[in-house]
Amino acid sequence: MAETGRRTSAEALIALAARSALREAVDWAEIDALIARLAEEPMRAKQIGEAIRRLNDIDLADVLEDWLRRAARDRRREAARAARVEQKIAAPLQQWFSGLGAMAATALAVGTLTPPGGFLLVAAFVLGAAAATWGRYRGSKRGDDLVAEAEEIERLSEIVAKEIAARGRSVSADSQ
Repeated sequence: MAETGRRTSAEALIALAARSALREAVDWAEIDALIARLAEEPMRAKQIGEAIRRLNDIDLADVLEDWLRRAARDRRREAARAARVEQKIAAPLQQWFSGLGAMAATALAVGTLTPPGGFLLVAAFVLGAAAATWGRYRGSKRGDDLVAEAEEIERLSEIVAKEIAARGRSVSADSQ
């Protein structure tokens, strides 16, 4: 990619780390977006390893490692938050709609509700339960995706730590 003049995500992160080392303001949202993009790239491990090996200032690798660890922690927190929403909101809604749907169906079967109104009520509760189920699925999938992304970012952080150690420096105490 270097031949085409286009920067890889790893190189862009190194450039941001260099700006940060010069005490220039660097936006965390930009860093986080680059980390997310790097975590999705197929050659991410090779990219990050090569970018670190080309560094003249290994302190930039420390900055990058700290950023990767922070991004992984953020993803894990977000995954836990998604799980809480799924457990505390979507699950009770699903149970509530399912229970009311069963009650409406029973009332319709024994004749307490008239057929047109009863069918509409049952359908409304079934649709509500289906919507809550879909919401639970989406929340669960989002949490799983965030955990997978956090694990990939942690692997990238480990690669950076190994490259730092290979250059004769131990991993910084701040990043542990």
